[in-house]
Amino acid sequence: MEVNLFKRLLSSAIDAAIIYVISVTFAGEIYGRLLTVGGFSNSGPASCNILIAYEVFAAVFVFLIYYSFLESKFGSSVGKFIFNISVINNSGNKPSFNQALLRNFSKLNPYTFYSLIIGVNSHHDKVAQTVVVTDVTQPFWLTRSAWL
Repeated sequence: MEVNLFKRLLSSAIDAAIIYVISVTFAGEIYGRLLTVGGFSNSGPASCNILIAYEVFAAVFVFLIYYSFLESKFGSSVGKFIFNISVINNSGNKPSFNQALLRNFSKLNPYTFYSLIIGVNSHHDKVAQTVVVTDVTQPFWLTRSAWL
């Protein structure tokens, strides 16, 4: 069953918030270690540019690992899980780690966002031979046993 755009965008927003917190923490940790061990200066525009570069690197790294690991291990990320969405390959199984990595690396292409908006099958799904579907089973957190 096809997933509507609104659900996909909301699940992406949740995942983006999680990735942001992890990547800023990761970048700050690396930058802090460079300041204390590497003798870098923590003032001036060069320092700010270095921190931004680390944050961008950390965000891309965390983005790729976060999505690839969760989609290959569980078939969905945290945001997709909340909205009962999963990623499957052409065989109907969870994607392999390599498929998930290729899928998420392809998301870095700006064309991907535009293909999602105009309703074309997403570029990153075509490249990795995957599809995003709505799970037919009710999510665990909505079941009665989850709250007992």
